[in-house]
Amino acid sequence: MARILVIDDDEVSSKLTRVRLTGAGFDVTCHHGPFGSLHAVRRGDYDLILLDILMPALDGSRIMQLIRSTPELQKTKILLYSSMDPEELDRLAQSHGAEGYLSKSCSVDALVARISAMIKGSDRPSQK
Repeated sequence: MARILVIDDDEVSSKLTRVRLTGAGFDVTCHHGPFGSLHAVRRGDYDLILLDILMPALDGSRIMQLIRSTPELQKTKILLYSSMDPEELDRLAQSHGAEGYLSKSCSVDALVARISAMIKGSDRPSQK
């Protein structure tokens, strides 16, 4: 079963995402807010991080930079998941090394399909 970490400061949104993804067969953990998120990533052996960008004080862009600058986490897959403008999400994904992005307004089916495609056939990232 694929393990996913959802990092989102909106507790309601992250819980709803967890319910939807758990229903699709994923093992989902939520981390509410940006602070301590790098520790949460290190603590688990996640196949994918579903990362909100718009968070107060420490945004998702900075969290991506921290993940990508940590040697044992560099291969961890990141999918940006935000209500931001899609062009801006695409720019952020490309500039910070995320594997892709989806709008929070996408359907559950689209979210599940994208995550499944990202995880399917790939080795789990090595984390220490």
